[in-house]
Amino acid sequence: MNLFILPGPPDANTFSYTYRVVIEQTKYKIHFLYNSRQDSWSIDLLTILDEILITSIKLRMGIDLLQQFHHIEEVPDVSLIVYNGSSKEDPNADNFGKSTFLGYIGTS
Repeated sequence: MNLFILPGPPDANTFSYTYRVVIEQTKYKIHFLYNSRQDSWSIDLLTILDEILITSIKLRMGIDLLQQFHHIEEVPDVSLIVYNGSSKEDPNADNFGKSTFLGYIGTS
């Protein structure tokens, strides 16, 4: 098993964006959205054809963000996690893409 880090925001002033990613040989889109009231990030997971698989997953430290969705056939069977080295701080406007990242634990 390996940790694969996904791209962060393209720049410090981008608070909503979508990346196409390949997770375990399957293409997905991940839409990132910043909530200024909560100073937090959430994601939507979509198929490459823009079919929504999961919506509004709040990025939180210390949990597998996909664990409760593994029963959905199209959801990748990986652990989607927030990575911040030794810090326990959830992603916010200041740290996401700089010291805090979204990643997954998988085989490829």
